[in-house]
Amino acid sequence: MTKIENLLYSKKIFWILTIFLFISFLFILVFNIFSFDPIYGYDAEAHFSYIDHFSRYLPREISFPNQYESREFFNPPLPYIIPSIAQVICRNVISSSNFLEDCRPIYSKSSQVFQTLIYLVTLFINMSICNKLSKNNKFFNFNYMILVFLLAVNYRTISMIRGEPYILFFMSILFYYFLKISDKNFDYKSVDIFIFGLIIGFLALSRQWAFLLSNTLFRFMGRLLGIFCVYLPFYRYR
Repeated sequence: MTKIENLLYSKKIFWILTIFLFISFLFILVFNIFSFDPIYGYDAEAHFSYIDHFSRYLPREISFPNQYESREFFNPPLPYIIPSIAQVICRNVISSSNFLEDCRPIYSKSSQVFQTLIYLVTLFINMSICNKLSKNNKFFNFNYMILVFLLAVNYRTISMIRGEPYILFFMSILFYYFLKISDKNFDYKSVDIFIFGLIIGFLALSRQWAFLLSNTLFRFMGRLLGIFCVYLPFYRYR
């Protein structure tokens, strides 16, 4: 075979494997939606109790559970907003003597579908990051796909009602936006500072341990935002 034929053959094999991986990945995601009940997830009863309390007062009032109403009372509310909205819609549509119990399958599946969608978006963002870091090396993305698709814990995590899929999503956006700013030699504007702060805020609203990422975030932002006062005047007026 000539060099051109070898190149075409390798590209053909690469795209066949890529399509096969992605179809297999989608199949597992869809299969989990129809076959896995989030009630079997880690601390599921406590998460469900959180949603039951949070949604009970919507849309007239926002009320968070205490330590007696849910073991997960300390969690931020963002991961519970979508299932709570689904619960509110459900109880206004169906007729039931026990809305909390009868609407649980509805809001649990709603959360499952939504978390699957944001996980897909997260993967596409991460693949864009891989492209930036590897200078559009398609094999780098392929290796990333293999690594992510083989981790069974990912499929289980996004099928449960938890904050981790939101952490992955917002961290991916944050890193992508940081690379975008770095491509402009950190020539940032006020809107960039606002967007960075907004993403970090969403991280904090996703899971309480997101603050453990603060050291890394502040290292990035140290140069991005010029928080060190000793360098700030020189940075502004140079």
